[in-house]
Order: sequence, then C-alpha cells, then structure tokens
Amino acid sequence: MPFFTYLVLFDSGYLYTGQTRKVRDRAKEHWRKGGHPRVIWKQAFETRAEALVREKQIKGWTRVKKLALASGAINSLEVLAKRRGGRSLQAPSLPFGASLGG
Repeated sequence: MPFFTYLVLFDSGYLYTGQTRKVRDRAKEHWRKGGHPRVIWKQAFETRAEALVREKQIKGWTRVKKLALASGAINSLEVLAKRRGGRSLQAPSLPFGASLGG
C-alpha cells in the first residue's frame, strides 16, 4: 500500500499539507475536528520516508505555489520556483467544487 502526500483545502480557506497511507480516512479525521476539508491534490510514494520528504518540501512553499501544484499549473510552478517572493502572482483558481487529485 502506498504512502501519500496531500493538500487539503478547508471552507475557511486554510490549506493543510500532510502525509498518510489513507487519504480518505485522514480527511475524515480533519472533518471530525470541525473542519470541512476537500482533498485538492495528492501524490503517491512507495515509502513513508519519500512522502515525508515531499511533505516537508511543500510545507516550505507559499500558498500560491501550493495552489499552483493543486491546479496542475506546472508552468506557474516553474515561474514561482525561479522567483523569490512569488506572492505577487495571482493564485490559480480551482473550479468551484473541484477536488483535484482527491
């Protein structure tokens, strides 16, 4: 069974990055804690160590860069990776009700 690194977007706008074996079960845990999570992106890895490395990498990113990853805006990721202070770019929008990668 693979391990996943994932992004969850809450109704409040809060963006959470985590890793787990069971994304759906983990999202339910977030929901039980009072949020309304929506998995907007996930990536599978063979080992927990690989998933943790990716989680740590993404946690260091700006919100704009995380949303670019979730929306599949690969060109935006490349631009943001080369820019310092990429916050000036507008965050890619996700279609209402979309659940990318989830």
